[in-house]
Amino acid sequence: MSEALLKEMYAEILHIRKKLDLLEEILIPEEKISEKERKEIQKLREECLKGEAVRWEEVEKELLG
Repeated sequence: MSEALLKEMYAEILHIRKKLDLLEEILIPEEKISEKERKEIQKLREECLKGEAVRWEEVEKELLG
C-alpha cells in the first residue's frame, strides 16, 4: 500500500471515530450530579472503604429523601 492510501484510510478512520463519538453522546448522555450528591457519594465510599456499615434504609433515605 502506498503512503498516500494509508493516510487517506487513516483520515477516514478518524472521521468515522468522530461520528461514533457523537452518536455515543446522543445515545448515552452523561448524567450530571450536583456537588452535594458528589460529596455524599464520596462520604459513603470512604465509609465503605473503612469497613463501616451503613444501613440500606439510611442510604435510600439520603439519596431519595
